Amino acid sequence: MRQISTLITTIVLSISSITYSSAQTYTVNANTTWTALTSSASWCGSCTFTIAAGVTLTLDQNNPTCGTCTFTGGNIVAAQNFSCQSCTFSGNNITINSTQLSLQSSTTSFTNTIVSLAGTGSISASAPVTVTNSTFTFQGSSNFLNGGGSLTLTNSIFYFNGNAYFSTTSGPINLITNSSLVAGDGSSTSNAYILMNTSSPINIYDNSSVKIANNNNYYFDWSSYYSVSNSTTYTTTNNSFNCNGSYPHACSAPYVYGCATLTKSGPLACITLAVTDLNFSAVQSGLQSVDLSWSTGQETNTDHFTVQRSANGNDWESIGIVTAKGYAYTTSNYRFSDPSARNGMNDYRLQIYDKDGKSTYSRMVAVTIAGTAGEISIYPSPVTDQTFHLKAPSTEALVVNVFTMSGQLLWVTSLKGQLVYQIKLPSTIAHNNYIVVQVISNEKTQAFTLLNQ
Repeated sequence: MRQISTLITTIVLSISSITYSSAQTYTVNANTTWTALTSSASWCGSCTFTIAAGVTLTLDQNNPTCGTCTFTGGNIVAAQNFSCQSCTFSGNNITINSTQLSLQSSTTSFTNTIVSLAGTGSISASAPVTVTNSTFTFQGSSNFLNGGGSLTLTNSIFYFNGNAYFSTTSGPINLITNSSLVAGDGSSTSNAYILMNTSSPINIYDNSSVKIANNNNYYFDWSSYYSVSNSTTYTTTNNSFNCNGSYPHACSAPYVYGCATLTKSGPLACITLAVTDLNFSAVQSGLQSVDLSWSTGQETNTDHFTVQRSANGNDWESIGIVTAKGYAYTTSNYRFSDPSARNGMNDYRLQIYDKDGKSTYSRMVAVTIAGTAGEISIYPSPVTDQTFHLKAPSTEALVVNVFTMSGQLLWVTSLKGQLVYQIKLPSTIAHNNYIVVQVISNEKTQAFTLLNQ
């Protein structure tokens, strides 16, 4: 009888140690913890957490459960394992470092959310998950384990870097509106992979894809994937991508080694010179200098950019080399400065090399540097911080008029005694509008159209 009494007492004490919070609304305006905010509640049902921008809520109690909870804004740090049943995350920055976020019961959603995992961090889903306008980045050996039904990404990307991985025993996996699963960060030491251990397919819509960065990364799937856009099923079981030769892997079913991409049009080995959405521009930044800038929407297998200059658009000289990121699935920005541009027209282009030595060219852009014989020049364009420079051929008197594009006079100033003037526009001249700068000297009148950025 004493043993039974002791057992009952132990169970009662155990149950009484669990604290509950129900239908509470928490407004988090300063850094705090779960235990402090909820009085160490082990269960929070239908709770709402509104976190101010820049403020952090740390989940510091081990294994609490939040049922039908809503988290909006701010930062969330999972310092302990945490379970969510049918939760909604919106506008959060979530950090999971060597802990586990368990998604249970019915659908959990992430919208406009940035999630970062490191170490052995894990998201384990035993229920459906929807992800919209969000980015998940997995570092170290962190992972996403999908075992609860459908996973739907809309305009979202899961990056698996280092030795991180994606594993699913359930599905389907729906990739909609430019969504991607990306295995590998382009480094030769990355062993990231995507493991499809289910008969449920990946469904690829529009421009969505699965991307395998290099020959240490792989995609594993005995089943086929389905292109919703083309109403076509594609198999990846037997392929000859990146196998044998200089690669360390045999063509062994059902592995697809990188560099490779699964698209709506079928599986592809790396496309040579896969640089998309290249935007290239040049502006005069000093007396004889030009700043070049360009961005790429995506890079696959890119090695470097060679910057070339020409005085006539036909004869080109290489003036610099900029190393490319190689593998990138978001916008990458680059800059290069030419400190010795010639007087007159300067044409610029980029020669884009891939890692196999093949190359292609960008479009050409041009900048005119005014000579010293009677020419006036203004730089930079666009105007930044209401300030630009005017270069004159002599120290004679000048009058500078600034007009709107419709001809309304905005400002007038007189200059004398210098070859280069720094001109500060008044704050009354609106930003993000084009202006006309008229320069009047004894010899001539010149007009320049500038964007006042």
